[in-house]
Amino acid sequence: MEPPNSELRAQLKLISLEELRTMVPQKLATYQANDPIKERTAPFLQALFDFAPTAAGQQTVAVDILACATNDSLEKLADRYLYNLIAPIRAAGGRTPPLSEHPSRPAPDSDAIVNSYLAEPLKCDRSAIRELVLRRDNYRCVVNGRVDANSIQAGTTEWQPGDDYTTVENVHILPFSLVPGSEQRNHHRTGAIWHEISAFSGIPLDELTRGNIDRPENCIALDHMFYKWFGELSIWFEPTGDSRKPNTYTVHYWGRINLLPGLPDTASFVSRSGVPVPDPRYLALHAACAKVVHQSGVAEILDKILEDLEQKTVLSSDGSAAHLLHHALAMIAVQ
Repeated sequence: MEPPNSELRAQLKLISLEELRTMVPQKLATYQANDPIKERTAPFLQALFDFAPTAAGQQTVAVDILACATNDSLEKLADRYLYNLIAPIRAAGGRTPPLSEHPSRPAPDSDAIVNSYLAEPLKCDRSAIRELVLRRDNYRCVVNGRVDANSIQAGTTEWQPGDDYTTVENVHILPFSLVPGSEQRNHHRTGAIWHEISAFSGIPLDELTRGNIDRPENCIALDHMFYKWFGELSIWFEPTGDSRKPNTYTVHYWGRINLLPGLPDTASFVSRSGVPVPDPRYLALHAACAKVVHQSGVAEILDKILEDLEQKTVLSSDGSAAHLLHHALAMIAVQ
């Protein structure tokens, strides 16, 4: 059965994006929070519309907002986006299960892995994907250029005079730990999350499968420090727009990270050995979520929620997440 407002939604989908840009703020200006806990509802929904990475995503958010008839329905919509889009990505970001790096582990046969990948891209396991991503990114963090110490030890790359070294991680842009069958068993819950991600990003839902998520196009090599910040939505990448430098991104930092000296301004990706660069759509989705979080002021909310949910890979659907959200918002409202 179609929802009661299906006719209204159908009409809203016919409105141009230019008109929607006027209608959305007008709609949100009528919202009045009856509870201090909900004061971020309008800024959060506006940020979702402003930063959705595609025109299709913007239209989806706009239709959702304009189809709401009451303050209560706007609040429920904001909760839906927070629980099904922003919070899961923030909670699961960077939590790819670690691979063993024991010193006695034999060095990977990088050439054989590349040849196998080029022949059958969907048949590579996580260990092979990690080697492919490190080889593509020259066994270095794409932001600060530090070389991976484990790869030096394994003999897959060499230390050069002047190189700094660190532990370099293979980081999934769209979280690996939200893939059904990876770390959790609540497939219904993750299905709702991927549906929301698809609608917001414009990425077709059938692409958001395990085979596509665990591929080089969804991975980048990052120093462990940047790996943590990336997963927390504290750094993100946006294209420079310089056609002379394809696949070059401005690196944005949030909060006190900006106070650290010597942070690189840009990062570039290069396809090596036939291994493709990260998909710009995935980086755009990650950037959009980061900007929504910080522009709307919900970063503190998520931090407070995740302090209590840090042992879980996805937010529960039994009502406990809502309780924690309201508790966190109440704490912020009185500060």
